[in-house]
Amino acid sequence: GRLGEYPLLLKLTNGMLHDRMHGGEPLQRALDYLNRAFDKRGITKAIQVENSADRNRAVDASLSLSLERLNEKRLDQFIRLAIFPDDTPIPFATLEKLWDSDDLDVDETCAALNRLSLLLSYNLQTNTIALHDMIRTYLREQLIGGMDKLNAANAEFLDRYSITRWRDLQPDEPYLWD
Repeated sequence: GRLGEYPLLLKLTNGMLHDRMHGGEPLQRALDYLNRAFDKRGITKAIQVENSADRNRAVDASLSLSLERLNEKRLDQFIRLAIFPDDTPIPFATLEKLWDSDDLDVDETCAALNRLSLLLSYNLQTNTIALHDMIRTYLREQLIGGMDKLNAANAEFLDRYSITRWRDLQPDEPYLWD
């Protein structure tokens, strides 16, 4: 009720709860922690899903709690996902380029983001992830810091391919071809 039965907030809260319990915390202590954290972050009453200001404030508070669970490297990797369109499958192979990482690091990072419910989808059959539109908006507005930085992040991503002409792009890069 406190979260207004808003699916994204419920998913984020579930991810935080799961992460704390996975670390060995008993359920009641994990729930107490989340309630104290919500009080501190300003989710002090039941939000109204129809009220976009309430909903956005609650999403911001929930996301900030989830992001605190990430180490600096994973937070940076997560922020870089802001360059992709929302609700679009992002192949693990593309994330290897974006994050300048190997396949194991990408797999582990995606699993960690999924445990915290920061992803819209996490598909190990297709080796893809996708971002929820509200999370992508949060990344772009709160963490990237403007269009100049977003454009720079896009350029850095494309520079990792070291191509001068699009026709030189290798056929094994599924995201850019699509």
